[in-house]
Parts: sequence; C-alpha cells; structure tokens
Amino acid sequence: MSLQTDHERAWSDGLARHEPRRHRSRVTRIVGLEIEANRLPAAIGDLMWIGESRRPAEVVAIRSDTVVMM
Repeated sequence: MSLQTDHERAWSDGLARHEPRRHRSRVTRIVGLEIEANRLPAAIGDLMWIGESRRPAEVVAIRSDTVVMM
C-alpha cells in the first residue's frame, strides 16, 4: 500500500509522462570529481547522463558556456 498525498501523486504522475531532453556534447575536462562539458542547456541541479554507460551526474555550476557536473 502506497501512502501519497494528492500533491505527491500529481508530481509523480507528471514525472512519469515527462520525456527527457536529449543533447549531445563532449566532456572537455575532468578534474577530481568535476566533469566539464561545453554548450549544454542546463540549470544547476539538473541530472545528466554521461557516456554510453549512462552514468548520472548532477550540474553543480555553470561557468560561461561550460557546465560543471559531479
């Protein structure tokens, strides 16, 4: 039995219908845990999938046209 509020149910239903956007870029630099890529439309907190193995990374900063992920 799942206990969800109306708000949680509406949010999860909307998320299930959401089709992720697909954009391609190249990783330009890796330093420690930071991964940088250029020219990606992103906002801080966005989840990105990297490589064919689809490893998750979260956008933690944006510098000019560079997206920084961890």
